[in-house]
Amino acid sequence: MKHSVVSGAPKSRFVPMAWGAGALASVVMVLGVNGTLSSWTQAVINNDTNDTKSTVAVALEELSGATSCVDSATVAGNVATCSGINKYGDTVLDPDGTNTHSETVTMKNTGTAAGDLTVSADSCAATLTNGDPVSASMCGSATVKVTCGATPTTVFNTGTLDAFDTAGDKVVTNLDPAETINCTFLVTLPTNAPAQYSDQIASQPITWTLVAS
Repeated sequence: MKHSVVSGAPKSRFVPMAWGAGALASVVMVLGVNGTLSSWTQAVINNDTNDTKSTVAVALEELSGATSCVDSATVAGNVATCSGINKYGDTVLDPDGTNTHSETVTMKNTGTAAGDLTVSADSCAATLTNGDPVSASMCGSATVKVTCGATPTTVFNTGTLDAFDTAGDKVVTNLDPAETINCTFLVTLPTNAPAQYSDQIASQPITWTLVAS
């Protein structure tokens, strides 16, 4: 009788301990799964290539010797004023001596699109060298001729400075990107010019325009 009581007591205590260990393992397993599921509440896609583009454009540069004038991207319309290149040379013309002057400039398309190049002149104004007005302007007597290209093509045939103004835009050529063209201005004071045209300064703005083609 003592033998059966002693052997039964340890067995009855062991069973509850075994069930308790199993329940603990289940709790740990459930908590572990729930912790993993919490990272499935979002999905991420990164777009690493998002581009926008600008269109091609023309840009213009004028060169004469070491002087370079370029249009300005900071000004609306890409307009630049170049005072450093004088197409008429600022030279003294003498009908009884050297009555012509030739000046060559280079025009370059520095943009990314081809364009049509034109040249035009504004009104010519003449004053005496002392600044006084004139009675007869040499703008109606002095002439200019414009030729462009390796094999010179006449852009403006010989005419007075006043006529150059009224002629409007004159087509020079079509310029591809990085392409250049040389243009020569030949200014002449006729050998028969009367003395009333003496001691004058004639000034005339000239404009180059490059329009995408």
